[in-house]
Amino acid sequence: MSSFKDFANNLNNSNINERDLNKVESVINKYSNFSESELAIELAKTIKEQKDNNMYNRENVLSQIDMLSGFLTPEQKEKIKELLNNAENK
Repeated sequence: MSSFKDFANNLNNSNINERDLNKVESVINKYSNFSESELAIELAKTIKEQKDNNMYNRENVLSQIDMLSGFLTPEQKEKIKELLNNAENK
C-alpha cells in the first residue's frame, strides 16, 4: 500500500480539493490501527445511525470507496465492499 502523500500526489480527480483530502487523511489516520473486526463493528454502527436518520446512501459510500481505490490494494477494496454488505444486512 502506498502512502497517503503518494495517493494525494497521484490523484487525478479535479473534484477533490485540499479540504476533502484532509478529511480523507483524517479518516485514514483514525481507522488505520483498527482490526478487521473493529472496522466491521464501526461500519455497522455508522450505517445503522445513518439509516436511523434517513441519511444512508449506498451509492455515496461506494463512490467514496472508489475514490480511495488508488490507496487500497484490490484485496482491501474487495474486503471493504464485503464488510459494507455484511454491515448493511445487520
